[in-house]
Amino acid sequence: MVPFARAHTRSSLSIAVTVLLTLAVVGALAWSAWSARREHRRAAEETVRDYATFAAGLAAANVESAMERVLLYAFYGADLAERQRSNDPVSPRVLATNPAEVDRCATMYPDGRWFARVAADGAMKVEGALDPEVGRWLADTLVALQQGPSGERYGNLFPSVGNVPVIAYRFQRDSAGGIVAAHALAHCYESAGGSVFDEARRTALLPPTKSRGSDTLVMLTVADLRGSIVHRSPASGEATFTGTRPSDIAGPLQGLTFSVGVPARVAQDLVAGGIPGRRDGTWILVVLAATLGVATIVQVKRSMALVQARERFVANVSHELRTPLQSILLFSQLLRMERAGSAAERAEAIRVIEREAERLIGLVERVLAFAGGRAADGPAEEARSVDLAQVVGETVEAFRPLARSGDVRLTVEIPRDLPAVRGDSRALRQVLFNLLDNAVRYGPVGQRVDVRAVARNGAVEILVEDEGPGIPPHERERVWKPFVRLERNGTHGGEAGSGIGLAVVHDAVEAMGGRAWIEGGEGAGTRVVVRLRVDPRAPKDVEA
Repeated sequence: MVPFARAHTRSSLSIAVTVLLTLAVVGALAWSAWSARREHRRAAEETVRDYATFAAGLAAANVESAMERVLLYAFYGADLAERQRSNDPVSPRVLATNPAEVDRCATMYPDGRWFARVAADGAMKVEGALDPEVGRWLADTLVALQQGPSGERYGNLFPSVGNVPVIAYRFQRDSAGGIVAAHALAHCYESAGGSVFDEARRTALLPPTKSRGSDTLVMLTVADLRGSIVHRSPASGEATFTGTRPSDIAGPLQGLTFSVGVPARVAQDLVAGGIPGRRDGTWILVVLAATLGVATIVQVKRSMALVQARERFVANVSHELRTPLQSILLFSQLLRMERAGSAAERAEAIRVIEREAERLIGLVERVLAFAGGRAADGPAEEARSVDLAQVVGETVEAFRPLARSGDVRLTVEIPRDLPAVRGDSRALRQVLFNLLDNAVRYGPVGQRVDVRAVARNGAVEILVEDEGPGIPPHERERVWKPFVRLERNGTHGGEAGSGIGLAVVHDAVEAMGGRAWIEGGEGAGTRVVVRLRVDPRAPKDVEA
């Protein structure tokens, strides 16, 4: 049996290892495919964002060119006066000589336009209604710009105070190129052809060979330094990819940030082969591989469990067959050697041989029942009322010859009014026989083994106590498992069991609805307690 089990285990393990290695290869390939797809998607998305950033920069360049034209037109009067008067100061009034510029901004500034001139020392002259707070901020800002390294002639400012959206400014320079003053006016981002941001699409923002006519679908957004949106193209879908291009602090687009959003449907046309989706069939392969691996492990575990169950069954049967055969052999030897002197002793020996032979027949029937596919667990007989006092007495008397052969004294204490229990008489005999066999096997020569039965709280407890080395408390639960053997000193004759006896006791008692546990003896020995339910239909029921 053991070689078969080992061979079966090796075969199961080899199959499991092969399957798991195959699954590992499949998993590695799936991971590689998923990683490649993820990298492909990342590269494609970066390409689309690069296209969007390029488009934002191109839109900014187009708007800047348009803004320069607008600023040149707005400050035309100041430019003309500066050229005519050379280095003489230019009055802010000349900025109002352009009626078209004034009319265009009438909707944004219904209270009227204002024009200002700020000298290098901060002195300000204003034509029109200018908020004093905005005027102070403007003077400080323009003085700071005049002292800075900027070489720009025109630019825009976004006030952090007041309600003026944007201020256009122009530096007045002397013949040597030095800045002598700055002119400023409220600006409205409009030119003769409409809004300056309309110039953003003067050229295609996306590569025409890639966009396939989708250039009009991109979304352009322009924000100022305060984060306020100053322009947004009509929405044509949700922007999935965005590129941003901030403008320089100095210049016509001072502080404006241009953002271009590309919808997903346009992005698919910008990359050769499109952008891979986030989901593909790779995860299905990984899930199937993992499922197959789990199923293989479960099947191998079930197979090994079946082999262990078969080994346990054979070991249990072997153990149960050995005990009645020992009794038959012992009593037959007594008869053969004429050790049973009286007629009563010979009759008792014959009765024991007969009873143990019947017991062997019952065991064989249980084996055949198992082989025929019927349940092998639980009691062999249908649960019925059992006279426990009679079963305990007969089993102990049958075991006495084995005890005498080991120089062991057996004492029995059974009340006459012990109530009947619900169970299997043959299983109870096997339980008690195994407990006595363990007590003799692991106890010292000349020890005493006590067997008692008491009734309490609607149950009957059978106690078997020896004078052996005892079982440590931390091992008292483990010994009920099959094939568990403790290394204990003082065993009778150095004998050792197969680790089945207590497992048979445990299973049999549980099958009858009872419980078994181990306690420390009065001295250094072991006390095993078997608790069984009292049969409620029995005529006697003792309550302690």
